[in-house]
Amino acid sequence: MKLVKNVDEYIADAPKEMREKLREIRTAIRSGAPNAIEKISYGMPH
Repeated sequence: MKLVKNVDEYIADAPKEMREKLREIRTAIRSGAPNAIEKISYGMPH
């Protein structure tokens, strides 16, 4: 994977078969932690 600037880019750059699962995980995290701030660190979302 290339270096990405945000979670949207991270998901878009992931293998096609993993993108839907990554979106599901992101939705679950947003639901459980609505005030969390997304960021990319060491090339991975946090």
